[in-house]
Amino acid sequence: MDDMTKGIKQARRFLVEKKYSKVIHLLTPQIFLYRNNPEFHEILGQACLRSNDFGGAYTYFQRVVNIDPKNTTAKLGIAYILVRRGRTTQALQEWLEVIENDDSNSQAKKGLDLIKSAPEDRDWPEWFSNHPTDFLLPPTGFAWRPIIRVVSAVVGLSVILLGGFWVLTTLQKPREITRAGGEVLLFSSDTQTIGSSGSFSLIFTEAQVEDILNKTIDAFEAYQDNRVRFLINRLQHSNAAEDIKTKTLLLQDHLAPPNFVDPFWYPELREVLNTPNPEQYQGVFTLVSGKVSNVVQLDDRIRFDLLVGYQEQQVLQAVIPVQVFFPVELNGGENVEIIGEISLIESTVTMVGFELTAASIRFTR
Repeated sequence: MDDMTKGIKQARRFLVEKKYSKVIHLLTPQIFLYRNNPEFHEILGQACLRSNDFGGAYTYFQRVVNIDPKNTTAKLGIAYILVRRGRTTQALQEWLEVIENDDSNSQAKKGLDLIKSAPEDRDWPEWFSNHPTDFLLPPTGFAWRPIIRVVSAVVGLSVILLGGFWVLTTLQKPREITRAGGEVLLFSSDTQTIGSSGSFSLIFTEAQVEDILNKTIDAFEAYQDNRVRFLINRLQHSNAAEDIKTKTLLLQDHLAPPNFVDPFWYPELREVLNTPNPEQYQGVFTLVSGKVSNVVQLDDRIRFDLLVGYQEQQVLQAVIPVQVFFPVELNGGENVEIIGEISLIESTVTMVGFELTAASIRFTR
């Protein structure tokens, strides 16, 4: 079995076990490798859908349909997202196409019945917020492994109790970096931490550099990749030794973008706006919410302005330009949450000094 097949099988197993964040962690860094694999995008879409990342789910399901136009799972997922947004006509079309290919599909039939029996003025987003809707979701399969693990855990506990307490003590090991790629952070005790050449905007003592390195290890081991990016930036723009800068940069190949499933550290907007050292946020992701404005569809991307804090049209905190490189339907006036990568640009009277490249978009009320 090749590595690609193993990766998809493992992701499928995580999906049926409802470990959606693990699916996203496993698959997101491999998008380019699997770009033409419909099963890959279907699994990732399912994980996003069940994590309430409907923008991400729609993107992945749409990719599946582009590759495999009759894929039932993807069309069920798209229909679910459409009806949540009140676009019942398009949702009906998706369900009808599913039934055309599989006239016994229960999710599609239930979806049709739901819309046909609903009053014309139903507020679908509100209805979905107050009613169970799992019966409309595409199936993921049945998880056998949790049952096996329970049995294994009972057997394992018995072995430990019979074997004695000494088993536990002999298994204890000193702290080490276990995540792949983290070995670059292991420096010898005589490593020089401070450099004297080059230009830098942040000046640290040896103790401060060592502290940042320790925090980087902790964040990397905890899969807090966004914080790792920030800490690497601080070292890159400081008087830290070149060897430290070079090796910590190698971590970037092992970092995944954040998502709406797992809690992640991110800089608050006011920090980015008011810092005297904005370069430490270059390439770091932040989370902002606001109202979509000035949408422009280009050949390879979508551009729009995010009116931060303006959801209720009362207080405008900032106007941030955003670019999106994945397919998503955006309309002016919609309220969204965005996980976006910060790129520094020249500020203007109306625009802040950075723009965001969206990694994920979630529609809000």
